Amino acid sequence: MNIIDYLKPSMPEYLQEQIKRIQQKIIQVRKLDSKREIFGANKHNYHLNPPVSSKRIRCFEERYQIKLPEVYCVFMQQVINIFARVKEDIAGPDYGLYAFGTRVDEFVEDAENYLKKTL
Repeated sequence: MNIIDYLKPSMPEYLQEQIKRIQQKIIQVRKLDSKREIFGANKHNYHLNPPVSSKRIRCFEERYQIKLPEVYCVFMQQVINIFARVKEDIAGPDYGLYAFGTRVDEFVEDAENYLKKTL
């Protein structure tokens, strides 16, 4: 799958290039680390979820009254596998990333109210 086919035409070129590099690196390391010996690989297995819709991201931001970093949103929308089923753990640094919107309460109690607080 060529990820560039799914990129928004208005997306800055540097982000398009970064997305292509990330996608290529994940594919390459998945092949090179067939025994899943790199730290965390046995947990996320280099899995990429289907894309997260802009609507779902907006709903999350509205619910928690936060603005997610653009780079994270782009990753969740563009560094994808359109044929994959959704899994809890996806490719990312160390143990990987959680699927979008899951395990929100894992690090703080009552994450919804916690995230709504102004600092």
